[in-house]
Amino acid sequence: MVYEYLNTQNYMKRGMLLAGICLACVLQTMKADRVEIDGVVYATDDKTATAAVVSFIEDYPKGSKLDIPSDFPYFSNRYTVTEIAQSAFYGNKWIGSVTIPNSVTSIGDWAFYGSSLTSVTIPGSIKHFAEAVFAACTSLKSVLIKEGVIHIGNRAFQNCSSLTSVAIPNSAKGIGTMAFENCTKLQDIHLEWDNPDGIFIAEDAFAGVPTTSCRIHIPIGSEEKYGWKSDATDMKWQGLSIKTNQYAVLAESSDLTKGRTNNGYAGYGKEMTLTAEPVYGYHLAKWTNIKGDSLSASNPYTVVVKSDTFLLAHFAISSYQVSLSAGENGSIKPAGAGMYVHNTEAEIEAVADTGYHFVQWTNAGGDTFSTANPYTFAVTKETKVQADFAANNYQVNVVAEHDSVTSGGGEYAYNTVATVRADLIADKGYYFVQWTDAKGASLSTANPYTFVVKGDTTVYAQYVSYKYVVNVTSTAGGHVTGNRQFYDHGEQATLTAVADSGYRFTEWTAGDSLDIPFSTESSFSFILSDTAFVDYKAHFEADGTGNEVLPAGEEAGAYHADGALHLVNPGGSLISVHAIDGRLLLQFKAGDIEYPAPLPAGIYILNAAGGKGKQVIKFVVKE
Repeated sequence: MVYEYLNTQNYMKRGMLLAGICLACVLQTMKADRVEIDGVVYATDDKTATAAVVSFIEDYPKGSKLDIPSDFPYFSNRYTVTEIAQSAFYGNKWIGSVTIPNSVTSIGDWAFYGSSLTSVTIPGSIKHFAEAVFAACTSLKSVLIKEGVIHIGNRAFQNCSSLTSVAIPNSAKGIGTMAFENCTKLQDIHLEWDNPDGIFIAEDAFAGVPTTSCRIHIPIGSEEKYGWKSDATDMKWQGLSIKTNQYAVLAESSDLTKGRTNNGYAGYGKEMTLTAEPVYGYHLAKWTNIKGDSLSASNPYTVVVKSDTFLLAHFAISSYQVSLSAGENGSIKPAGAGMYVHNTEAEIEAVADTGYHFVQWTNAGGDTFSTANPYTFAVTKETKVQADFAANNYQVNVVAEHDSVTSGGGEYAYNTVATVRADLIADKGYYFVQWTDAKGASLSTANPYTFVVKGDTTVYAQYVSYKYVVNVTSTAGGHVTGNRQFYDHGEQATLTAVADSGYRFTEWTAGDSLDIPFSTESSFSFILSDTAFVDYKAHFEADGTGNEVLPAGEEAGAYHADGALHLVNPGGSLISVHAIDGRLLLQFKAGDIEYPAPLPAGIYILNAAGGKGKQVIKFVVKE
C-alpha cells in the first residue's frame, strides 16, 4: 500500500533534521489530515480514531473495483472507516464496483450520484440512506441491500436506468419518495419481509418502474400476508406483479414393490395432482403426511400447494366384488357372489327354470364370458356377469282321420302359443267335435284350438257322423207337417205346408235368413248334406180379397175388406179405432155391421165398449 501524506510531503523530503523543528506544526496538521489510500482520500479524526471517505483521485482505469477498507493505520494510530461523505464519488466515471465495509455507518447525500457504478452491496451497518445516494447511476445494474438497513432514502436510486434487480432486507421499515423512480429496466425486486404490514412505502417510490415486466419476489410462505386469495390470478404489490413462489411436492411409495408415485413443483395456491401407480393386483390404500396422518384415499389425489410438501403413498393388495345376476327364466346360486382377494378363484352356477335351459354367462358389456355352467375363474378385477337362459323347444303333433287337412304342427319354444286346426277335405258325413290327448282326455271343442306349449304334445281331432236339425217355421194362416227332430247325413226329408181355413199356401223360403225363394210346391223332398238348406219357412196368405179375422160363436170381432170395416157381433158398442202408434182414426156408435173406412195397410187397435163390457181387438189391413 502506498501512503502519501498530503501537505507534509516537502517536509519529509528535506530530511529528519527538520522533524524536530516542525514537530509542533506536524502535530497540529495531523488533527485535520487527509490521507490518500489507493486513490481514495480519507479525512481522519484523532479524537474518535475514525475516518471518512471524502473524495477520489481520477487516475484509475475505467470500471475499476473499489474496496474500501474497514480501517487503516496512520502513523501510530489506526482509523476505522465509518462514513462516506457527501458527494464523495459524485460523477466518478472510473469506478465499476465498490465494496463498503461493515464499519461504515452512514453515506452522505449524492455520495455516488452520477457515478459509473455497475453493482453495489450496501452493508447492514448503514441504517439510513441520505438523499440521492446512488441517483443517476445509469450503469448500475444490481443492488444488494443487506439486513440491518432501516430506511432507503429519498431518490436513493432515482434514474438508475440500467438497474435490473434490487434486494430489500427484512430490516427495512421504509422506502422514501422517488427512491426508485424511473428505474425503467428494473425487472426483479426481492423483498425479505414476511409481512409487509406497517412498512412505509412512499406513494411514488416506484414511479416509472415498468408494471408489465417488473416482478416482486417475496419470501416463501408469505403469500397470504401479501394479500393472496384462493381465486387470485395475479397478485400485486405497489401495482407490480408478485412472482409466484414454487414449492416442491414430493411423494414417495411406502413399498416400491407395490407401487410408485409422481413428484413435481407448483406455485403457491395452485393445485397439483399426485397419481399413485400400483403394480398389478394392488391399489392405493391411502396418502399420509410426514407425520403419518392420513390425508386421503383418492387416486389421483389433488393438493393445494402452500408449502413444500411430503407425502407417502401406501399400497395394499386388491379385493374385487363379483356380482351375479340372472336373466329371465332362471336364477343364480348365491354362493358364487362376494368379495375375492386378487387372483383367487370364484365358482359360479346358474339354475334354469322349468322349460328353460342355461345358454351363457355375459359380462357388463354384453359379451360372452363363458358357456360353462358351473364356471370357475380367477378374479383379477371387479366382475359383473349375468346368466342368460333360453326356452326349450318342443314338438307339437296333430293327428286327424277321415282324410282331414291339419295345420299347426311343428316345433315350439316353451311357454309359447300353438294353434292347431283340422278340416275335412270333402263332405264325408262327419263333423269335428273335440280335441283329445293321447289318453283320450278332452282338451277343447274349439277348432282351431290354441294352447300354451309346455312340452312335447300330440293332439287328436275327433269326428262324429253328422246329425241334421231341420228348422221349420211358417207365417200365420197355416202349418207344416213331415218334420222331425234329427236327420242323418244323406237322409231324405219331406216337408208339407198345410193352409188354415181362409188362407192359401204361397211359397217356401230357405237359408239362414229365410229370405231365399226355394219352392212354390206345398210339399217337397230334399237330401240332408253339407250343402242342403236346413232352415225353411212356409208362407200363407188369406184366401180372397179381404183381410178376414173371423171370430167363432158370439165373440166380437172385426176385419177390413173392400175398403170397409166389418164388425162381428158389435152389440151396439161405442167403437174407436187407433193406429198402432196411438193416433185416433175412427170413433162411432156401432149399428150396422159394415162401416165405410178406407184404411191403409197396417196394424190397428179397435176398442168396443158396450153392454158386453169392453173389448180390445187387434186387426191387420193388408195391401
